[in-house]
Amino acid sequence: MAAPEGAPGGRASGTPPGLPDGLLDGVEAFAEVAVTAEELALFTVAEGLSDEERARLYMVGGQTVQQLAVLANMPGLVRAAGRTAFMPIARSLADLARQLDSEGQAAAAEAYATLARERLLPPTDLAEAVLPLALAGACGEAGGGATAQAAWLACLGEVAGAVGPAALRSQVLPVLQQRAGHGASGSDNSSGRKAGGGGRPPRERCLACQLLGAVAPHADPADLQHTLLRLGTSLCQDTEWQVRHAACQQLAGLAQAATAAKLEPAALADVFEDIFALVDDEEALVRAAAWRALASVLELLPPELRRGRTLPLLLRQCRETDHHVEVHRALTAGFGTLMARLVPDMDGDADVSACLACYRSLAWRHDHATRLACAASFAAVLRAASPRRYGSHLHDTLVRLGADADWEVRLAVASALPDVAAALGRERCGQYLRQPVVALLQDERQEVQAALLGRLPELLAQFAPPHIHVPASSAAAAAAAAAAAEEQRGKAFSAFVEPLLRLEAGSKHNWRLQLALLQAMAAFAALFPPDTIYDRFLPLAVKYMEGGAAALRAAAVAAAAACWRALRRPNHRTALYGRIIHCFAQSKCFRHRLAFVDFCTVAQQHFSSKFIKAHLLEAALALAWDPVPNVRLHLAGALPGLKGSVGLPDDVHLLELLNSAMSHLITDSDTDVCQAARKANEEFKRLPVRMSCGALEGSSPEVKAAEAADAARAEAERSLAWEPELLDKIHADIAAQAERLRPAEARLAISVPPARSESGTSSRLGSSRLGSGLRTPGQSPTAKPKGPAAAAAAAQLASKLKSALLNPRQAAGRSSAPQPANTMAFYGIFGLAASDRHAEAFEAAGLRVPAPKTKRPRVPREQPDQYHSFYVWCKEREREEKEAAARAAARAAAEEAEEQWVIKAASTLQRRATPRLTGAGGWAPLAAAAAPQPEAEEAEAAELPFAWDPCLLYHTGQADPEPVAAASPVVQPLEGTTGQASCRPTLSVQRLPRPAAGLCSGGNWTAVCA
Repeated sequence: MAAPEGAPGGRASGTPPGLPDGLLDGVEAFAEVAVTAEELALFTVAEGLSDEERARLYMVGGQTVQQLAVLANMPGLVRAAGRTAFMPIARSLADLARQLDSEGQAAAAEAYATLARERLLPPTDLAEAVLPLALAGACGEAGGGATAQAAWLACLGEVAGAVGPAALRSQVLPVLQQRAGHGASGSDNSSGRKAGGGGRPPRERCLACQLLGAVAPHADPADLQHTLLRLGTSLCQDTEWQVRHAACQQLAGLAQAATAAKLEPAALADVFEDIFALVDDEEALVRAAAWRALASVLELLPPELRRGRTLPLLLRQCRETDHHVEVHRALTAGFGTLMARLVPDMDGDADVSACLACYRSLAWRHDHATRLACAASFAAVLRAASPRRYGSHLHDTLVRLGADADWEVRLAVASALPDVAAALGRERCGQYLRQPVVALLQDERQEVQAALLGRLPELLAQFAPPHIHVPASSAAAAAAAAAAAEEQRGKAFSAFVEPLLRLEAGSKHNWRLQLALLQAMAAFAALFPPDTIYDRFLPLAVKYMEGGAAALRAAAVAAAAACWRALRRPNHRTALYGRIIHCFAQSKCFRHRLAFVDFCTVAQQHFSSKFIKAHLLEAALALAWDPVPNVRLHLAGALPGLKGSVGLPDDVHLLELLNSAMSHLITDSDTDVCQAARKANEEFKRLPVRMSCGALEGSSPEVKAAEAADAARAEAERSLAWEPELLDKIHADIAAQAERLRPAEARLAISVPPARSESGTSSRLGSSRLGSGLRTPGQSPTAKPKGPAAAAAAAQLASKLKSALLNPRQAAGRSSAPQPANTMAFYGIFGLAASDRHAEAFEAAGLRVPAPKTKRPRVPREQPDQYHSFYVWCKEREREEKEAAARAAARAAAEEAEEQWVIKAASTLQRRATPRLTGAGGWAPLAAAAAPQPEAEEAEAAELPFAWDPCLLYHTGQADPEPVAAASPVVQPLEGTTGQASCRPTLSVQRLPRPAAGLCSGGNWTAVCA
């Protein structure tokens, strides 16, 4: 039988019946720790409350965690709502801050310090609500220990600078004088020091010293001179060494405050005398604090005090070294500053040698902190002693510190080496510093290696051989001089190659060290010879581009781009170009394609816009149709920068490709890509299109400087050589990849096939169209027309499209004058010539030619009736009539569809027109209805075995004084235009052996820009 409820072993009240004993215990334990409804009500807050109302609610009756949140967010609340959000809860916040532990008080002190630092409250509110709290915390009244007291002292310093001198005089100075025991009676001991301090304990007098240092920089000049300086002098003469030590730590701040307040020199003299007196104090910690204070105020000392008091103290210390370790640490920390100010006052080399001997002895001490301070101040000591004394006095010290058993000392040496090298100069660097640098590059601690890599380019630049300009009488002499210079560079930097490679091999999975190496490698192009870069360092950059950590990709790309610019051999340059295209731009790994987009962006810093257009731009734009959204997202942010490589009028086709890529990304199916593209498009539209002729006269100085730098880079790139066959193959691969990525409706039929230049390299560098380009699918460069009928039909269709573009309203049944924008759309973007490839060209350009249903209607033949031959004859006539009617209907439908297509195509091309450029230096589209003369047909038969259709030519927009027809079979003005030829640009149709600057080509025709 079950025990009755409430009996021993029975079920407790409120628990479900029928539970096993073990489960019953668990239910009771859960009920004890579960949150009750009353507790939930305490944490429940209405959703409609503002931050200000919620803060007041928390401070009135909230939980501690809620009140701590209000205290932590107090600066943001006041920043948003002003003082009205702070004053109602100021008293509650102060009470809360006094009750917190050490960590909570430190957080509260930082919050109040932020209010004072940012001046979020007026001075009166700070003086009323914050200053008493900060003063109480600094005096230790709120508890919390030393950490909280230091935080409140820092808060007091911030508040003192915001409340003004009057509040300090009324609230802080009385507390300061009370804690210091100032004005109270005290007996002088045999040393002339005041004993007792007014009966205040030493701890409170030390606290007074700290308050003195916090308040002095913000006090009124009168209070500073008559109260604070005298109080500081009194505390420096205290009988307790702890008080003298605390007062000495504030003397430098007092001197700087007195200098800023422009007090009389006599007021500063007392501070300096206190420092000089404490240098000879019997307590070592006080002497150490005095040496630190002396180094801090050395620049404020008048010359007579430096020569008469400070220099003898330093020389005495160097000749009769104090044996206390704290004095050694303080002296070495300021040794460089002391020598820099006192060496000009020394008499001869004897005093300098004595100081350097003392420094060497300190650097050989067993104390770790002393050696660390010596390593940190080595560069300052070297600058003060002059580089000529380095070999005889300091070199062995640097070598010993660089091989110190403590890695922190070696770290300090590695950080100071660039400054040491800059002080020594190039000649002494090669003589003395090569071995220490190599040793630190191979240090066992990666922290030391990373510190050296951080400024390695600056350090290695001091080892570069001096550049001697030798005037070259010929190209061979110039090449010989360049080879000799590279050989000297190879000898100068050969010792650093293997240590750097071993450093990379030992980095393993430390990506931060690898990042430091790659960032330094970007500057190696100006230091190491090109062959060394290609053979030793470039593989590392490509390695981390392919498979390094994500954080290394940007640095690896920057290093690879810089190394590519530094290469001199054609095979090296072409091989790296091929690897960038094949292994990154066309890689199956999307991370590699992301790296290629970064590479194109960084390459703009090293190469001219002409180079970018010729080798990288088209491959980058093809990634707008990449199947991976991350690649398209990355490219969207890079398109505004790539726009700076395109210039008009030479790059009409590239600008169309760029606009097409941006338009495609804006309408991308991926939401993130679409948003990023729309954001980038705002910047894309703000950036103006560059002019191919360079900066215009009215351009800003920044634009002119950028164009001049781009022109200088282009001029320097004229000497860059390539392997022509491999280069053409890479360009063909780029075009083929673009064909595969872009859908049919996004392809353009405008292209210029690559032609060989006079130097034997590809003509892509000198052409506005890149490489073999985007040809009509299935069309070869040597395709022949299929027949006169096909050519005539295509020419008729092109003529109708031209008429619709030049006179759109007339094509719709109304007359209108021609519009230049339509002319530009027809000739500048599409460009037609008589050929049988028009239909494919239209389709590739995104203009689908509708094919009317011309299917011949099927009329079933009846079997001859053996009884009714006349019936058979009637059926045949009926069938023939139906076929004739069907042919007539098909012709009418074809004509109607053709007219509708012409109007729609004209509208489409007008929308896709090249951006209009106006003003001086602009360019204008012109059209000439030109047909080859009979005598010219035979000469052109080998190149253009067909008739020319009207074609548009561009130039810089400057009007010629008279029509130029030297190279033109026929020159005619545009139909419908008015005006004399002398006041408008002229046109010429040129016959060229190759398309040097073509706008468009379609297999076996070429339209050339004038």
